[in-house]
Formats: sequence, structure tokens, C-alpha cells
Amino acid sequence: MFYIDALIIWLGSCWFTCLIGMAFVEHLVPIFPVFPFFILVGIAASAGHIEFYQALTLTSLGSVGGCLAAYFIGAKLGEQRIRTILHQLSKYHGGTGELLDSALHHLKRHEQSFALGSQLLPMVRLIAPSISGGLRSELWPFVIATLLGSMHWNMIFIGAGFLIGRGIGDPTTQSHALTALALIVLAELLAIAFFQIRSTQQTSRKRCSK
Repeated sequence: MFYIDALIIWLGSCWFTCLIGMAFVEHLVPIFPVFPFFILVGIAASAGHIEFYQALTLTSLGSVGGCLAAYFIGAKLGEQRIRTILHQLSKYHGGTGELLDSALHHLKRHEQSFALGSQLLPMVRLIAPSISGGLRSELWPFVIATLLGSMHWNMIFIGAGFLIGRGIGDPTTQSHALTALALIVLAELLAIAFFQIRSTQQTSRKRCSK
């Protein structure tokens, strides 16, 4: 715990910049995992270094800022380039152009649902804003939906950290908090596996029908 305490104390002098900055960078550098930082923020909130609502607000603002940056990058690239990139990724994962075009058509009809729901899925949440920008989704509905989705995502990990922090010194409480966190991570992994299997099955059916 010494290293965690030292890191929390160091971050204490620049919470505003760190919380917004880390959440912002996540959407521009997809390989940068930010959820461990959110857990640390939750632990800090449980120790009184920052209010829980402040942590949630600042990280959510950073997430929305990062999503907006990705949105405008997608808009600058344009729909055709976004489609080309997605087609290449789809082929790499065994998908088909027809399936992707159908999915993009569905997304254009349900822009807000896509913007909100995508922020609750690992990996997808990092590329979805660029897709929304490329498809020219309406800006303000996108911002509102993204804010709601980001708040929910951030609250999961900040809340888990908060419970872990409250459980420090109490083995039973800490065990329950760690179990809850493990279940959350497992649920996210199962979600990834589900969509991967579903995509593979749909691709196989398409090929068999030809």
C-alpha cells in the first residue's frame, strides 16, 4: 500500500489536470489502459483525497473531450475513408463487406443508441466516436449520449476502487470488493467473446448461403 499511498499523494496536487487528461488521452491512444487509474482514483476518493462526485465529473468530462476529438478526426477523414478502414479491419477478422455495410446502415439509423451503448463495451468504446464522426452523426445528441455512457463506464471502476479502499483493513469487505471487480472484468471479457462469436457465426452463415 506504500506505493499506492505515495502515488495518491503525488496526484493530489494536480487532480484536475490528471483526471481530465488521463480520461481524454484514452480515446486518442487506444493502447493506453486507463481503468486501473480509475480504480486508483476510487481508492483516493475513499481516503478523502477527492470527493467521489468530483472524480466522476472530471473523468467523464475528460472522456467526452476525448470522444469529441476522435469524433472530429472521423469527420475530417470522411465517411468513405472510415468505411475503407473498417472494411480492412473486417476482412482481417473474417468479416464480410455486406455484413459491415448492413451494420453501418443500422448505426446511422440509431446514432444515439450506438453512441451510448458503445461506451459500455471495451475496445469498441475507443473507436466508436471516430465512426460516429465519419458517419456525420448529429453532434449534440452524440455528446449527450456519450456523456451518459462514459459516466456509467467510469463509475464502474471508480466505484470498484472506492469499495476496495473502504475495505482496506477489513479482509471481508475487501474480498467482496475484489470479487465484484473480478466479476465486472469477467463480464466485459464475456461481452467481447459474445460479439466475436456472433460475428463469426454470421460470417459463416453468409458464406454458406452463397
